[in-house]
Amino acid sequence: PRYYGMNLKYPAISLIKNGKVRSALFSCARLFSHAKRFDKFEEFVKNNFRLSKQRYSIESLEKANLDYDVLVCESDVIWSPNFFGGEFDPAFFLHLQSMEGKKKVAYSPSMANGGLNKHQEEEIREWTKDFFAISARESYTVEYLKNICERDVEWVLDPVFLLDAKEYDRIACERLIDEPYLLLYFPLEHNVDIIKRAKEYAKAHNLKLVEISRFPWDKLSHKTITDAGIEEFL
Repeated sequence: PRYYGMNLKYPAISLIKNGKVRSALFSCARLFSHAKRFDKFEEFVKNNFRLSKQRYSIESLEKANLDYDVLVCESDVIWSPNFFGGEFDPAFFLHLQSMEGKKKVAYSPSMANGGLNKHQEEEIREWTKDFFAISARESYTVEYLKNICERDVEWVLDPVFLLDAKEYDRIACERLIDEPYLLLYFPLEHNVDIIKRAKEYAKAHNLKLVEISRFPWDKLSHKTITDAGIEEFL
């Protein structure tokens, strides 16, 4: 819901309308690379995903007739309130009227850094009571959920590692860097200390430093790719 009405290809437009000037300036600095990357991701989804014809809002999902045997909430930071304005998204806990009585499974959800308040812990405990199985991809999340939910929680792989490398070879593009290199990957945050350590390691081991991120100013000090699509990332 936090992205309803937002221009995802050119987010600066929406940020300016909402008065978020500082964020808009950052977005303008990566305007073209973001738009190019956005188009690559959209093209990949169109060519490779099998999606239901129906697209849901929370309101329509609440009333939907879900003709599925099992519902799975899967991976990423879907169980972190920090990504949803401080509140949990009930859809990511399968906690909607349309989902009552269905077999529910949680596979590899992340809670980021945890640290929930008492109200949030009570919500997780209540919303997962009817789950058939729960797992998590971080060991500390497993222990945290065991204590909160008072039930077994399995420690499992991030689903990207469930596939053999040859499955990814089918969609990866040709290698972009031919020489030996050290890869830095910053999907969200920018960490100056990690960059400093990476430079030291790369120099000591005679490696080229390559960064995939959304921070174009890093191009001033080392090779930085800000418009990588799925195939290029792989």
